[in-house]
Amino acid sequence: MKPSFQLTAEDARTAAAASLAEARAMKLSISIAIVDTSGFLVYFERMDGVPPITVEIAMRKARSALLVRASTEQVTEFAKRTPGLLQIPDFIAVGGGYPIVYEGATVGAIAVSGGSGEEDGKIAMAGLNAIGVA
Repeated sequence: MKPSFQLTAEDARTAAAASLAEARAMKLSISIAIVDTSGFLVYFERMDGVPPITVEIAMRKARSALLVRASTEQVTEFAKRTPGLLQIPDFIAVGGGYPIVYEGATVGAIAVSGGSGEEDGKIAMAGLNAIGVA
C-alpha cells in the first residue's frame, strides 16, 4: 500500500488567506472554494460585494479540477477535444481552478471565481504557493 496524504483545515486556511490577500491587492472581490479528495468543501469564503453566482462557480471549478486532476484552463482544452466532458453534472471549463498535488498525490483542489479566468487563476496560484505546492 502507498501512504496517503490529506489536505488539512490549516492548509486550506493558509491557502485561502494568501488567495484573499492577492484578491485584495488586485482590488477584486471573489469567492474561494477548497475541496478535499472527495470534492467536499474544506474551506469556503465569499468576499463582500461579490455576485452570488460566484459561489456556485467556485465550487464547480474546484470539483472539475479535482475530477480531471488538471487546471480548469486545461479542462477547457480537454473539452474542445472531448465535448462529452461538459455533460458531466456540475462540470465547468472556466479558468481559475487547480488540483492540489502533494508529493505526487492529489489531495484536493482550489478554485476562485469573481474575476476573469486569468485573474482567478493568479489568485488561486497565490494560495498554492502559500502551502508550497505550486
